[in-house]
Amino acid sequence: MRKKFLIAALPAMISLLVVSCGKYQKDVWAFLDVKIGDSKEDVKENYGDDWELNQGDVYAYTNIKSPYDCEEQYVSFLFDSDEIIYSINATWTLETADEAKKLFDSLKKKSTKQYGDEYESGKSDNPAEYARWSSDSSIINISLTDDDLNGNKVSINIRKE
Repeated sequence: MRKKFLIAALPAMISLLVVSCGKYQKDVWAFLDVKIGDSKEDVKENYGDDWELNQGDVYAYTNIKSPYDCEEQYVSFLFDSDEIIYSINATWTLETADEAKKLFDSLKKKSTKQYGDEYESGKSDNPAEYARWSSDSSIINISLTDDDLNGNKVSINIRKE
């Protein structure tokens, strides 16, 4: 009887897992759906009202959902009155270098889809690995940093040229 119940409940458990992971994935990518020139209302549409004024006109959002167990994660926007005018930043500090590398590769793939496959990439001491897209109006940087020799910090910065 118990075995039959578990087998019958399995599809529901799997779909619940997929929905949960899907929601996390959407939240992780939400900052890539915000761009320079967007208004505070556009930011609220992606992030809700859970962001706060910090350091003058920089609004920092500090409650990003992630499929990873992150020690630190944030997104910040630099506004001029009602518009994002200069930069969008996001940083994740992960438990392990493997998780950070997976997130880095995933961000690179998403950015390639959004910004095209013409980009510069490479390795240096710090960042350990990077990818950079450049256009007439903005520069997009993704880096996997090695500050503490663990290689477990991933950052993305989108800024005006």
